[in-house]
Amino acid sequence: MTWQIWFACAVIVLAVLALVKRYETRMVLVLAGLAMCAAAGEPIKAFQAFVKGMTNITLVPAICSAMGFAAVVTATKCDQHLVAAVAAPLKKLGGLLIPVTTVLTFCINIAIMSAAGTAATAGATFIPLLIRAGIRPAAAAAAVGGGTMSGLLLNPGCAHDIYVAKMANMDLMAFIGWAAPYVVGLVLLATIVNAALAIFHYKDHMPSAEEMANLNLSDKEAFKINYLCAIAPLVPLMILMSASIWFPKAGIDWLPPC
Repeated sequence: MTWQIWFACAVIVLAVLALVKRYETRMVLVLAGLAMCAAAGEPIKAFQAFVKGMTNITLVPAICSAMGFAAVVTATKCDQHLVAAVAAPLKKLGGLLIPVTTVLTFCINIAIMSAAGTAATAGATFIPLLIRAGIRPAAAAAAVGGGTMSGLLLNPGCAHDIYVAKMANMDLMAFIGWAAPYVVGLVLLATIVNAALAIFHYKDHMPSAEEMANLNLSDKEAFKINYLCAIAPLVPLMILMSASIWFPKAGIDWLPPC
């Protein structure tokens, strides 16, 4: 092997270590790519690839639309109303709250399309709910975290789906239909394993009285749910899916023309 290959392997290892140590992800990847292009004798290629990606007609509109939608949902607090509406009936499920919370967080992630936004919003509502129901904080956080993995991949507006479907030369809904069993299967597997460990191994649904006392929980003012705001994040998802299935000639398309 040439020294460039050894150098590239070393850069990849260092990049992975930097990501594990939680250095800024984008900066790590940019520097790693720049270093490998420089080792190949073409450092300008890194900048050319960056410019090409930023002007990709398939990727950029999808990313901007998804980011804009997530920002509007957060700014209008519709995400909080959605999570509060979903959480309202769950207060007396006991240990079953753990898998139910994971599944509901996954469903919320389909509508909100932002892993960080889903974790922040669902976590702020579900974690105190689980703790008050007698679930240990670590299990409550794991229940929410397990549902933020991949729900957005089932939303036709997700930039990842649009880009991969375009690369595979597949219809977007056909690609989502193909990927859905794998996505749902992985989430169900994670839900079952997480719930089994929390309930049967760690007994996280049965904390001691001393543990509950140390949490120092205080009652929060009830959040008044506006159900119109709660369903608002679901409207674009329903429009996209309905147009694809029942009105394919309506002109509502998430794939830009080539």
